[in-house]
Amino acid sequence: MVKPANIVTFSSLIGLVGSVALVAGTASAQTTATVRPAGASPTLAPVTAPPALKAAIAAKKKKTVQPSAIGAYLSYRGKTPLLRVSTGQFALEPVDTPGPTLQEIKRMPLPTAIQKTYGAYVSSFAFGKVTEPKLTITKPTNDHRSNQTPVRSQGSRQTCVAHAAIAGIEAAYRKRGQTVDLSENHAYNVFMARMSSTCVLDQPVSTWKSAEWLTAGRICTEAASPYVPNELEGKCQQVTLACSENRDHGFTMTFPLYGHGDGEGIGSINNTNLLESFIDAGFDIVGGFDIAGTDWSDGTAASGVIDVQVIPGIGPVGSSGRHAMLIVGYNRDAQYFVVKNSWGAGWGHAGYGYLSYDYVQTYGRHGYVVMGVTNG
Repeated sequence: MVKPANIVTFSSLIGLVGSVALVAGTASAQTTATVRPAGASPTLAPVTAPPALKAAIAAKKKKTVQPSAIGAYLSYRGKTPLLRVSTGQFALEPVDTPGPTLQEIKRMPLPTAIQKTYGAYVSSFAFGKVTEPKLTITKPTNDHRSNQTPVRSQGSRQTCVAHAAIAGIEAAYRKRGQTVDLSENHAYNVFMARMSSTCVLDQPVSTWKSAEWLTAGRICTEAASPYVPNELEGKCQQVTLACSENRDHGFTMTFPLYGHGDGEGIGSINNTNLLESFIDAGFDIVGGFDIAGTDWSDGTAASGVIDVQVIPGIGPVGSSGRHAMLIVGYNRDAQYFVVKNSWGAGWGHAGYGYLSYDYVQTYGRHGYVVMGVTNG
């Protein structure tokens, strides 16, 4: 990558979000971490789905899978899971990436317009069941793919949260008739500064925190800070002066969503009625999910719907790692959500995945609804 002569250090580019000193070109010991295959013993985190959902899944007789089949697609760089799919090998967030505490989760009431139109439908949600037709007020299908910017590839870097957040901002601009190409690289650098991180490889980023960080901070365009898919974080790209002086883009309003481990309630990413309602109202959703089973890698992602798989005698298969994507549509009749991924346009359905309602209810972790963005 060729860099302009005028550059600034990472600490000077942060401004609104605090400073942290990073040295360009510095690689930590983690940069040379050995990649080891998972084989028959992948590291799988237990599922925390509620009993009603597990019972519903058991009754549907889902596809079975053994850990060895999952391990065939996994390897590890340190403790970072690397998942092999049709378009390459991609880093997932480790299964022990921390979620929010009860104090950090903001249990907000539904926005007034959403409550007025969709409140009864949202409240009627029950795990593993379909809401009665008389309460179903969202359209049967809703798809925002026409509002999206091109699908990108995160390459070998652990930057899924930056890609999902940037996709959400860009789509919000497209909805109001503007096309903007924003910098995932700069967004990731802002995250590192907020975490007071040094220049290390595979620094996990919690999906739910990016809403706050890109509300308090601002980012620049892709042209001012280009993304290099296969440049590892350990190299710490420098950021141009043009990016530092022109970071104008970010969120003005988001609505937080939480998952099973944070307690139940209306504002849950596992409430598929709620997700439908926000999408029907015209909003996209940044979602953090557990990656579980073999559907992501074995061709199912391109030919059908990614669904819950079960280990015989145990139940839903555990999580291989975590990953952020942008939820941009749903098909209630076929029972799946459409997600924009960051594994290139050759993965899945032209870069998009279809996640079953059962999968979202089981493996949704955290997220937020993109409700407002700014360029100033």
